[in-house]
Amino acid sequence: MDKSKKISIRINGEHTYLDRDELDKDEQVHEEIQVAHDEQASAIEDWMEEQEKKKQKQEKKQNRKPLSGMNLSVLERAYPLKRKKLSFPSTWKHLVMAGLSAVFVGIILGFVMLRLFSGLEAQQTPNSEATPASTSVTGNQATTNSKPAASVQKQMYSLPTMKAFVVQAGIFSTKDKATAWQSDLAGKGITSYIWERENQFYLFAGVAPSKQEGEKIATYLKAQGFDTFVKDWSVTGQEVKVAQSEGQWIEKGMKHWSTFLAPVASQIDSGKGDTGNIVTQITDWKKSIPGEATEKTAVLSNSMDQLHTSSQRFQSSKSTSSLWEMQRDLLKIWFSYEQFMKNASS
Repeated sequence: MDKSKKISIRINGEHTYLDRDELDKDEQVHEEIQVAHDEQASAIEDWMEEQEKKKQKQEKKQNRKPLSGMNLSVLERAYPLKRKKLSFPSTWKHLVMAGLSAVFVGIILGFVMLRLFSGLEAQQTPNSEATPASTSVTGNQATTNSKPAASVQKQMYSLPTMKAFVVQAGIFSTKDKATAWQSDLAGKGITSYIWERENQFYLFAGVAPSKQEGEKIATYLKAQGFDTFVKDWSVTGQEVKVAQSEGQWIEKGMKHWSTFLAPVASQIDSGKGDTGNIVTQITDWKKSIPGEATEKTAVLSNSMDQLHTSSQRFQSSKSTSSLWEMQRDLLKIWFSYEQFMKNASS
C-alpha cells in the first residue's frame, strides 16, 4: 500500500494506517446515512406535529359536547320578516293630521247645520200643498189651522180683472223719491200708498169706483195744495192653479172690496156714506176661509185685516185721518190681489 494514500491514526497507543480511498468511501456512506437519518427525523417530527394538531382538534370537539347525562334540546323559532316601513318627515305628519282633523270637523259641522236649517225650513216654509187654512176672526186677530195636503186638489181657476179709478199724486223712478213725496202728504194728515209696478213707483192718494168720485177726492187734495189727477187702473185677472174653494173665496173677497169703494170715497167728499157694513163683511169673509186655502192667501188676508181695523177706528172716532187710512188699506188690498196672482201662478 502506498503510504501517500494512507492516513496514520493512533488507536490504543498504536499507530495504524488506513487507506485514504476507503476512508473517503466510508465518509461518503456516513454522510448518506446521516442525510437519511435527518430526513427520517424530519418526517417523524412532521408526523408528531400532525398528531398533536389532531389531538388538539379532538380536545376542542370534546369540550363542545354537552355535559354527560344532560340532553339539551334546541328550539327553532321562525321570526317573520320585517317589512320596511315608509318614513315621512314629522312636518308632513303634522300637516296630514291637521288636514284630516279639519275635514272631520267640517263634516260634523256640515251635518249639524244641515239638520238645523232643514228643521227651520220645515217650520218656517210650509208646503204649499199641505198648508192651511182654517181661519177665525176674534177682534183683529186671525188664527190659521193646518190641513193635510192629501185633501187638497188644485185646478186652474180664473180670477176676475178688478178695475177702479186712482187719484195719482206722482210717479217716480225710485222708492226714495216716492217716500219723500209721501211724507209731504202725511204732513197734511193724508195717508197714501206706494204701488210698485214694472220698476216704477206710483204714489196713489185715493181710489174710487168712478172717475167722478175720483175727481171729488182730487179736488179735496188740490185744496190742500197738492196737484193730482185721476186715471183708471186695473189688475188684470188670470188663471191660477188653486183649489176651487180657495179661488172662490178670493173672488168673493174682491167683490166685497169693490162694494167698499163708494161709501169710503163719498165720506171724503160729503161726509156721508155707510161704512158700518165694511167690518161685518170682512168678518164674515174671514170666517168663510176654506180649509184648502194655502199660505199664499196670507198677503190678501192681512190687508183685509188692516181695513177691518181702520174701519172700526172710523166707526168709533169719525175722524178724517181714519178715512184716509181706509183709502190706503183699499189700495193695499188691490195690490195684494195682484201679488197673490203672481205667487199662485209661479
